[in-house]
Amino acid sequence: MKRPATALSESEEDYLEAIGELMAVEGHAHTKKIAARLGVKMPSVTLALRRLAKAGFITYSTNQPVELTESGMAIARRVMNRHHTLAAFFEEVLGISHEKAERAACHLEHAVDDDTVRRFAALNRKLATASQAGEK
Repeated sequence: MKRPATALSESEEDYLEAIGELMAVEGHAHTKKIAARLGVKMPSVTLALRRLAKAGFITYSTNQPVELTESGMAIARRVMNRHHTLAAFFEEVLGISHEKAERAACHLEHAVDDDTVRRFAALNRKLATASQAGEK
């Protein structure tokens, strides 16, 4: 039985995000790259990938690249969008260093709902537009 997206843990969302990012850059995601990106050991990756495959979010078999299913891709995109939106706000609006903005976004992307993320994005766009208007 497939779990609803809301039942995913932060860790599982991080795995889907990492797989999505690797697929976007490299066209595929291998377990070693997932482990390196998340800073975890291979046995942890294997366990997580098995859970995600059983839940229907990825296709996974040993010695093959990991692929996101349609539902896995939707969640990965949502998490990546949240991360990007929050990191951009922290860096561009609040002036936080890139590294600190990335770390904060990684933690908060799991706690903030979609409406709040849309509002962060809207405020960031509004401030950027106002800034550009002031430069002219």
